Amino acid sequence: MLALAGFPRQEAADPGQPRPAILSAGPCRPSASAAVALGLSSGERVLAVRRLRSLSGHPAALETIVLPLSRFPGLAAEDFADPMFGVLARRKYGLRPARALSQWQAVACPQAEAKLLEIGAASPVFRVRRTSFDKHGRALEHLDALVRGDLYGFQAELREPDELGTSDRTNVGPVVPFRKS
Repeated sequence: MLALAGFPRQEAADPGQPRPAILSAGPCRPSASAAVALGLSSGERVLAVRRLRSLSGHPAALETIVLPLSRFPGLAAEDFADPMFGVLARRKYGLRPARALSQWQAVACPQAEAKLLEIGAASPVFRVRRTSFDKHGRALEHLDALVRGDLYGFQAELREPDELGTSDRTNVGPVVPFRKS
């Protein structure tokens, strides 16, 4: 099992990293894929935050985070420039992710997003789609991101489940940035 960690914890561990640039934030209708991932009913509104994250001074990830407004009333007033806003929001609302489904796929970067990531159009990137769930199985958030593979890598430790069907979660380290040698 992977620990539920990501860029916010990495940024907290490296205070020299710039904060994410917020490109947009506000209530809206979710995309069809986000609505399905979050289990939303027709017409339910979400808060969408689109931001650009950097590693080592280079744009590294373009993220869209979608949160159901019904689960996070008043969240639109939060400071989305704070890299730990998700942690703070979860504490405020008493919601904590217990598990997440994450899909990574290599794709050609669309032209507009490539410009923001400072790479050539159609350059290979990872498309990361992740939905986090609380301990009751209710979806908390959905992430759709384009991540530069030349700056960021994916590491997973896979284990055979024990006789109870669970995996030992000891010695699970954080996902670390990939560095070119």
